[in-house]
Amino acid sequence: MSTGLPDSKLIDRIIASDAAHTAGRIEAIAADAGNPLKATMLSQGPLRAFGVPGLPTHWLNRVMGLGEAHASEVPRFAEWLRRHSINGWFEVMPDRHGPALAAALAGAGYVQTRFDQVSWARPRRGAPSLPVEIIATASAMETFLDCHLEAWGMPEPHREGAKRNMRRWLGLPGWTMLLARTGVEPAGAAVLHIADDVAYIAATATRPAARGQGAQTALLERCFDLAHETGAEVIWSRSLYLSQSHRNMLRAGLQILCTPAFWTLRAA
Repeated sequence: MSTGLPDSKLIDRIIASDAAHTAGRIEAIAADAGNPLKATMLSQGPLRAFGVPGLPTHWLNRVMGLGEAHASEVPRFAEWLRRHSINGWFEVMPDRHGPALAAALAGAGYVQTRFDQVSWARPRRGAPSLPVEIIATASAMETFLDCHLEAWGMPEPHREGAKRNMRRWLGLPGWTMLLARTGVEPAGAAVLHIADDVAYIAATATRPAARGQGAQTALLERCFDLAHETGAEVIWSRSLYLSQSHRNMLRAGLQILCTPAFWTLRAA
């Protein structure tokens, strides 16, 4: 399966897709009055840095786009992470890795701690086996958020705070929220982000009580269908290697493209 692009160009497009989606999340958080979580971003050429010191998740506190040619930039971005993020990490695609970059990251106090996997395909017609709703109203968005946050295991006391900025996802250009049901009950939720002809399945998760009933597979099928309808050239997602989500993606036709490496601050 090929887009007709060299892998390096495909990876460039995926990095840009990820960065655009993350920027949307940062902007939604920063829109709270006074920006209490201190959400911020830094952009320099192909390099992107994101920070939300009020939230501990790595996905909102990271540097993307680094390569061997940017080894000299590591100290400056490491300092930015220390000032503007919490638990910040560097994400490096495998075709960008090299000894100078590794030495610079280690010298800044970072250690390679894990890998992820990025999978991709060409969009196609989808065939969801369960009803999948496109979220279009504020009331439907509340149902989506309840399902999304439960599926991702967000502790109950933090859910209302999370909803405050997530409600702004509704209506963002290129964003589509999806809700799968088993019977009448919400079973799983997904976010599809499409920009520059690249579709990113940014989040799929199933409520614990509904797992094993096909919700995620139905959501993936609907994402394929929407990406095909919009004329996207690439659809991609990411997950832990050989997790259940990864297995579902492989069954849906996504193929492994690469395994990004994550460098986190070494414990004192």
